[in-house]
Amino acid sequence: MKTLKKWVIIGVSVIAVVVVGFFVVRGMFTNRSVRDTTFKFGWGEVKLQSGEVISGKVTRWLDFENSDMLQITIEGKTYLVHSANATLRAD
Repeated sequence: MKTLKKWVIIGVSVIAVVVVGFFVVRGMFTNRSVRDTTFKFGWGEVKLQSGEVISGKVTRWLDFENSDMLQITIEGKTYLVHSANATLRAD
């Protein structure tokens, strides 16, 4: 009986370590961290070098690690802009 209890404790410990590890790795390799709560944006606006401003429904966005660049897809077109030239709003 003591052996069974020991294996249950070991099993629960391993599962807990795997779950915590999943969230840490998820934060390291995505554009979300463990504490981020908002990462879906429904509307966006980008200012291009020509001065033209594009706004509309955001279908996808991506930020790059160690960079200020954002890749934003608005209504089927993808734009790569500096974060200073972008506005994203959660709807």
